[in-house]
Amino acid sequence: MTSQEEKDIIKDFIDLYRDLTCLWDVSSEDYKDTSQRKTAWGILAEKLKDLDPNANELSAKKKVDHLKYSYHREIKKSKVKALTKEETKMLVALVQGSKVINNKTTNATSNKLKNEEWISITEKFNSCGSSCPRTANQLRMKWENLKKNARRRSTMIRMNQLKTGGGTPEYIPPDDILDTVSSLLGSTVEGFTVEFGGDAEMNVSISNDNPKVQLPDVDKLLPETPTVSNEDWRRKKMMMVEGRETWQWLHIMHQKKTYLDANVENIYLQNEKLKLEIAALKNNISNSSEILQTSTQVEECAQPYAKIDKYTHNCKQDA
Repeated sequence: MTSQEEKDIIKDFIDLYRDLTCLWDVSSEDYKDTSQRKTAWGILAEKLKDLDPNANELSAKKKVDHLKYSYHREIKKSKVKALTKEETKMLVALVQGSKVINNKTTNATSNKLKNEEWISITEKFNSCGSSCPRTANQLRMKWENLKKNARRRSTMIRMNQLKTGGGTPEYIPPDDILDTVSSLLGSTVEGFTVEFGGDAEMNVSISNDNPKVQLPDVDKLLPETPTVSNEDWRRKKMMMVEGRETWQWLHIMHQKKTYLDANVENIYLQNEKLKLEIAALKNNISNSSEILQTSTQVEECAQPYAKIDKYTHNCKQDA
């Protein structure tokens, strides 16, 4: 039996296993039916006898497990193995020829078109004789990494050009692939030219006859300062003086009011004192100590007002 015949038998065996959903589809109703599963393994064993005459249900299960293990092993190989330089160039060329991938729109329609375009690019990439087949997610991740590296390299080149302080700039090795990716990204890595400030470019003309740099007139760029006339200044000064005089007048009037209130209260207390003395004389109070005690209390009540009288008198003199 040739190797091609063995491959055809294995392919038919895999197709038959796919049709027997009771062996692998968990959502199928027949997956829990033991009798149907046993019958299905018998059918696979009969198919496997074309390759091995002594095959049975156990050998069919081992063959399925071996095929699953081989499949996962190849998937792991394709994940671990990195793209070669030639494969990377081929990927960049395929992306460069696509108008959908380079579109910056991110709505639902464009994202669907990009997913379909990546599937198409993956088919073209795998048909070009790649060392191992790649998936669309792997190629897409590789393209994202290329964009990040291209932006980082363009930033390093720009920083070397703007570096000050002398010394030799850092050496950045040439890379055709990243240069191509940078050209595809466009202004996202090249930076924008601003009109004022930052890295703005100034056009300076120097002639051989008069080697003077033509600079803009600074006086025209500065804002005009508002001018104040002498009359306005004099009016503001008079308002300030009038305000100060008004405050002084209000202070004097407050002092006068306090002085008058203190005088009225003092007169009232003196009147009460006289009334008490007259009442004592009329009633022929024998105990003179009570009269003295009462008059002393009246004098003590009048002492704060006497102090206010003295304070208001001083304020009046100051006024």
